[in-house]
Amino acid sequence: MEEKAALEESITQQKRRAREALEEQQTRVQELENRLTRQKEISENSIAYERHRAKEAIEKEKKKVQDLENRITKQKEEIDLKEQKEDVLTNKLNNALAVVEETQKTKMAESLKAESLAMKLNEALAELEMAKTKVIMMGEQLQLQQQTVKALQEEQESQKHGFEDEIMEYKEQIKQHSETIVSLEERLQKVTEHHNKIEGEIANLKDNDPAQEKETQQDPPAGPPLESGAKDTVCDHLIGDLLTAQKEILSQQEVIVKLRENLTEAHSRMTDLRGELNEKQKMELERNVALVQRQSRELSVLKEKMAQMTSLVEKKDRELEVLKEALRVSQEKHKLQQHREKEQKPRNVNQTCDISVQIEPIHTDILLSSQEELSFSDLGAKCKGSRHEEVIQRQKKALSELRARIKELEKACSSNRKDHLNEPFLDLQALRMEKNVQKILDAKSDLPTLSKIEIRAPQNGPSNSGSILTTEKAEKMEVAEALDLSEKLYMDMSKTLGSLMNIKDMSGHVSMKHLSPKEREKVNQLRQRDLDLVFDKITQLKNRLERKEELLRGYEKDIEQLRQSKVSVQMYQSQVAKLEDNIHKEVEEKALLKEALERMEHQLHEEKRLNKAIRQQKAPAPHRTHFISPINPTRNAGECQPIREMGKLRFPEGHVTWLLSSRNRIPPRPAALPSLHSLFHAPSSLHLPFQGVPLILHSPGPLGFSFQGSASHLRLVINVVRNFCLSGKK
Repeated sequence: MEEKAALEESITQQKRRAREALEEQQTRVQELENRLTRQKEISENSIAYERHRAKEAIEKEKKKVQDLENRITKQKEEIDLKEQKEDVLTNKLNNALAVVEETQKTKMAESLKAESLAMKLNEALAELEMAKTKVIMMGEQLQLQQQTVKALQEEQESQKHGFEDEIMEYKEQIKQHSETIVSLEERLQKVTEHHNKIEGEIANLKDNDPAQEKETQQDPPAGPPLESGAKDTVCDHLIGDLLTAQKEILSQQEVIVKLRENLTEAHSRMTDLRGELNEKQKMELERNVALVQRQSRELSVLKEKMAQMTSLVEKKDRELEVLKEALRVSQEKHKLQQHREKEQKPRNVNQTCDISVQIEPIHTDILLSSQEELSFSDLGAKCKGSRHEEVIQRQKKALSELRARIKELEKACSSNRKDHLNEPFLDLQALRMEKNVQKILDAKSDLPTLSKIEIRAPQNGPSNSGSILTTEKAEKMEVAEALDLSEKLYMDMSKTLGSLMNIKDMSGHVSMKHLSPKEREKVNQLRQRDLDLVFDKITQLKNRLERKEELLRGYEKDIEQLRQSKVSVQMYQSQVAKLEDNIHKEVEEKALLKEALERMEHQLHEEKRLNKAIRQQKAPAPHRTHFISPINPTRNAGECQPIREMGKLRFPEGHVTWLLSSRNRIPPRPAALPSLHSLFHAPSSLHLPFQGVPLILHSPGPLGFSFQGSASHLRLVINVVRNFCLSGKK
């Protein structure tokens, strides 16, 4: 009894330790889940904030563009007003006939300007060709973007395949659940059959109780106290077995119900996934079409988004590093705990690895020994898988003790009647032992850290054993649910990461519930490999984002250059248009001036004829008109004919008007005859004394000059003009 109490206390202490360890693991899992949820919320909030900022930036750029357009329109209006004013001024200036020479002088300057403008036009055309080449380059870049869109579509197809693979995995899980349900139902049937057998045996025992009492009264020396004690213990054992069997049936029914609920949930998830796949495909296709249409407009926005995404990726990298450090710390702690447990195992071997099997001193047969040996051999095989060599040695010792007891019991057999009575009791006891072994093995599978295996008989009554079993089962169910939740969360997280990052080689999607320690180590290595793959994928995505940022920067530079070239081209075009307008206006003005000159010449010729006719009618002997030519001033005045470009000639009484042509203008001479030099530059009249007679020189304008004097001074004036011309030629 003292050994049993010590064993029970040690078992309770280990259970408490296991509970505390499980609670700590649950708290850690909850903390990790809370961290993940917080990180998801932070990432979603940051993405929403970044989208809002991008929209605001787009609106600001639109406002800037509108302001620039308004400014351009205002500048165009101002330019139009200035052009109108210039047109008015040019019209006023063009009304004067004296601007003809100035226009002739400005022709050269305009020709030079035209040449410079032609050079500018050539430069502008070269820039336009460069812009065309840049546009071609942009087209090629758009083709590259279309190729990226195709790559995205291929990624969508790969995601479809991934969804199909997940559906197949769900189907396999459903098959496994169905198989487990079938196996549990078979076990239920077996347990119910055992229960029915036990109830039949109890009824037989109750019927045989009065006959056994009579037989015991007939032969008292056979040992009545032994038979009565054996019957009481057998009844207690049978009642306890009945209660435990009923509780096991209820627990198995609950497990079956839960598994069926899980099956229904899996079917509903399958249907939801199929429906969501079609909707997601449609939405993704629409998004891709919208992206293809908006790529040319959203280049500037993509840069900001890429910068924001880089910041997010850096944050996520930091968070992943923190999580990796936490995982490493937890793994190190777990290893330390395992090392401590291994160190404590040899100290507590005598307390933890005992298998106490109590069998009442009842007459047994050889079948009982064979059944017990088989059950303990199964236990030994299972313990080998769990790495409990010391437990196996203890089991061997217990088997040897059991065999010795069985031999002693066989020697103690006294009569065949007692053998016939005790055979059903022995069968029931063997069944009870097998059930206890199965319970211990189930507990071993659910809680691998527990290293105690105890096969005991309920001696304190059915109430105590039932309460202990219920508490143990409740604890086991809680621990199993917590482990299932943690594994489900890990599996969901890993699957979502794999689907988002298109990682097909993630092989750590295996539950560690029903695995041996070696297999668990393998799964742990696979999960570590999955983490490395995720980290590599994140680094690749980061590098891609940096490359896309560089490409976007290049695109923006090209776009800015195109805009600048467009602005310069527009300026050149406006200047060319203005020059063309000015050239057309000048051509029209020249044509008008030519027409006006021709009309004036025609009018002068007609006036000359009229004046001749009038003078011939009025005066019988009119004065002669003398024309002086600077080229040949000695020429007879009568032989010179009037030039058409001359102005109007007047013949006052006693005076002769002499007129020189603008075509044969006398070049100025600063030394001799300053009056004639000043006459060419200022349209005025000068009175010069010429041999006591006043000589009046008139300069009517750019057409020529004239002088007035008496006819007697004609020869002298001709000599003066001749000398002046000769001195100018020298």
